[in-house]
Amino acid sequence: MQELFALVGRSYTFSEFSPKEFRAVADKVFVFVLGRYALTIKRSGRAVASDWVHIFTIAGGKVTAFRAVLDTATAAEAPLLGRWLIWAGFSV
Repeated sequence: MQELFALVGRSYTFSEFSPKEFRAVADKVFVFVLGRYALTIKRSGRAVASDWVHIFTIAGGKVTAFRAVLDTATAAEAPLLGRWLIWAGFSV
């Protein structure tokens, strides 16, 4: 995971990564976080932005699963981000 974040840092300049809203489902073990990111691809100078939702599953006070939902067409414009989504099990 450390290598992934190092590669992201070398490839993109983030101007925003903002969680905006947090929602918990009282009778379930899910936490939903709504937010937005904006970044510039260092190699091309192209700016990319998307809203996102992160879904955490909590059990025993720990995160046991994580899912991310975002504009995959936008993510595909940022090649490393698209590859990360595929690695994480998403289709782009």
